[in-house]
Amino acid sequence: MKKSISFFALIILLNLVTHAQVQWSRDSTLPSKDAWSSYSTSYVGDINDSIPFIVTAVPSQTIGDNAPLDLDFDGSLFRFKSNLFEKTMRIYTYDSANVYFLTQGIYPYNKDRYEFRVTLNAKTIIKDWSVIDAFSNIQLNTFKQGFGFAGGYKTTWGSFIIAELRRKGSDSILSNAIICWKEIKPVIASVYTTKNLNDFLKSLSRPWDKTIKSKDISKGLILNPDENSVIFTITGEIYKKQELEFTLVKDGQTIVPWQSNEFDNNFIWLQGLSYGNYDLKIRFAKQRHNVTEYNFRVRPAWHQTTAFKIIAILIILISLLSVFLTFRVVKQRRKIKAEQSQRQNKEAELKVLRAQLNPHFIFNSLSSIQGLINNQQIENANTYLADFAALMRSTLIASDKPLHSIAEEFSALEKYLRLEQMRFHFSYSIQSSSEINATTTEIPPLLLQPIVENAVKHGVSALGEKGVVALKIEKRLDDLVIFITDNGKGFAATNENNGYGLKLTRERIALLNQVSKLKQVLFQISPSAGTTIVLTFKNWL
Repeated sequence: MKKSISFFALIILLNLVTHAQVQWSRDSTLPSKDAWSSYSTSYVGDINDSIPFIVTAVPSQTIGDNAPLDLDFDGSLFRFKSNLFEKTMRIYTYDSANVYFLTQGIYPYNKDRYEFRVTLNAKTIIKDWSVIDAFSNIQLNTFKQGFGFAGGYKTTWGSFIIAELRRKGSDSILSNAIICWKEIKPVIASVYTTKNLNDFLKSLSRPWDKTIKSKDISKGLILNPDENSVIFTITGEIYKKQELEFTLVKDGQTIVPWQSNEFDNNFIWLQGLSYGNYDLKIRFAKQRHNVTEYNFRVRPAWHQTTAFKIIAILIILISLLSVFLTFRVVKQRRKIKAEQSQRQNKEAELKVLRAQLNPHFIFNSLSSIQGLINNQQIENANTYLADFAALMRSTLIASDKPLHSIAEEFSALEKYLRLEQMRFHFSYSIQSSSEINATTTEIPPLLLQPIVENAVKHGVSALGEKGVVALKIEKRLDDLVIFITDNGKGFAATNENNGYGLKLTRERIALLNQVSKLKQVLFQISPSAGTTIVLTFKNWL
């Protein structure tokens, strides 16, 4: 029993909450004459002041759906439904503004004969039976000035208000009116594109012709790339095109903000659509909360597809890369050609320098032989001449090669030093580090010869048996270092008159360094208790 009571209490509570959500308002102020221009009035039959009736003034209807007024009066305050629909004006209003009730035929002199009542949804009394106490002071339509005014009313969407008029003390209804605040939103009836534009034109001239077909919109609209103009027709009666508003969203971005329709009352024409996903939103200006949405898509053309763009970008990148690589190859070839030409020029200059060294060496050797002959050392002169011939043979062979081994260089130097030792009686030594393979490590030929000659001629030639010439070779990391030392009087490193042989050697080293940027030769004179010349072959090992 307790459970049943609780259940029914819950039903009653829900019913009260439902009714509480239906709101209404009343305005007892009579609108001005100018305000009536935006309203439409209705009346039944011919004007006859002897039979009063209710006139409704509703906001001018610029939209509608031509649907019959179909209301549910279950649980109404009235005993007989049939009595309600006698002499009844039934109207939909699509505007949230007030609706006004006027009573034609009721004036101040006869107002006490009639009563007026207003109810909400046939269940709630807004104004109970009462006498009309307000009257107009304007001329409206063909109505006589001074007719009765029962007030303005409005309620929430989906609800309706009933106004009733009767003689006082009678149950018979003289006139009544039902006003329903109906929600409405645009309904898309058909869609036409550039491909079936002729069908659209036919539908305008022959709206009754049901054989004219539009695009199938039941499954969503997918348009081809050449269908870039779309026409959406809207059902219902739209009397002003400004009443229809729309916005267009493409791929999540609004491309057309909310605006009034630009073309005819009942269709929206979208032109110049590019490929993408679209969302068309439509609403009526007087009911902006009711929005109709329609999604459609325009396919991209073959050259607008992602695959084509990727391929096009790849082709462009490959083309640019090919041009870049071709340019690099051409530039590299030119550079190599220029370097080869420069190398050939430098090698030619080196050959000239080597050719200049040979006469210099020959002249010095012949001078030594002449000195032996002048000193009546005929046997030594013959020995010197034989050794000189062997030395000249090895020197001429070496001068035709860009590089030869350290062993070959030291062998030629030892022959030369042995010859000069016969004249000046000095001592010499040649030392090579065990870390260096003299037979496989190569240096430019005759590079050391002028330095050794300079050490003999300008260093130890006047010292006799006290003179010492020393050659030493070392390995320092990747560098090859050769020391040529004599214990002569020495000379300044900045003196340019240190001998023709040293001048040619410097010039030759400069040319060698120009030919090879990786392998460089450094020439350094270190005067101390004699002279030490250091040749450093960078990155040589």
